[in-house]
Amino acid sequence: IGVANARNIAIAESHGSIIYFLDDDCYLNDSHHLRQLMHMHQSMPRVTVIGGIYKSEPQAKLSDKVFNATVEIWSLKSQKTKIHLIHGGNLSLKKDLIGNTRFNSNLKNGGEETDFLRRLQLKGHLVFSHPTLNVVHSPYKSFFQVWKKAYNHGCEKQRQQQQQAFTRDSLSFLNQWPFSLKVLLIIYAVFDQLGVTVESIKQILKNLYQTEKVQKGNASI
Repeated sequence: IGVANARNIAIAESHGSIIYFLDDDCYLNDSHHLRQLMHMHQSMPRVTVIGGIYKSEPQAKLSDKVFNATVEIWSLKSQKTKIHLIHGGNLSLKKDLIGNTRFNSNLKNGGEETDFLRRLQLKGHLVFSHPTLNVVHSPYKSFFQVWKKAYNHGCEKQRQQQQQAFTRDSLSFLNQWPFSLKVLLIIYAVFDQLGVTVESIKQILKNLYQTEKVQKGNASI
């Protein structure tokens, strides 16, 4: 049914005053997380949305660490703008404050939470993110999947910009990276998609070196 529809159903069917969205590839790593979250909602009654950031497992794949670090930069960067963004997999809200605002199920390439938060804040709602409210995010994505997600988000951003004024950098979260790093990640993505590891590349280069060495030795004889 899609992320937006699922969350809208959760809002409609819930009976509590606070709704917390935690993605299926996230888990809490602090036993006091929910208690702290409830305390923040109680101490900030005028704040509609409260959330945190993603952290990676120590043994996480490099692509997962890059993804989580990039999303964190994207979120922190938004704090300097009028539209404050929070990760959708670690987001809570006060049901009675959001009124009839719901997630847009027409978005096909991601960005449902970004669009939802943007519309709330344009109505005057407050959004708050705290670094201690972090969850472990383990999407197990390859570099190819990271770039595919970034591409899809960029397509959605362009579609939104054609329909209405949209905040800069609100969906495309990789555009602040230097060109050289993007090229490097593209190479990683290709290798990752082909199943080529760093060790296998080293072995290939080693074999080529040894072959060339043998050929030079034979030529000298």
